[in-house]
Amino acid sequence: MQKLVYNVFFRRSSSYLATIFATAFVAEIAIDGFSDRLWDAANRGRQWKDIREKYISN
Repeated sequence: MQKLVYNVFFRRSSSYLATIFATAFVAEIAIDGFSDRLWDAANRGRQWKDIREKYISN
């Protein structure tokens, strides 16, 4: 298994670099989503999306 992972992701510098970029991209999306949920939970009821219906009628 380790040899397969090495051959696929780390053997050539181009695949190593692609692995780094893909991992950073996925980690950024995960951290961004987590921090958004954390921020929304901490500020529930005080954000525009929560109080908009009080001030704007459609």
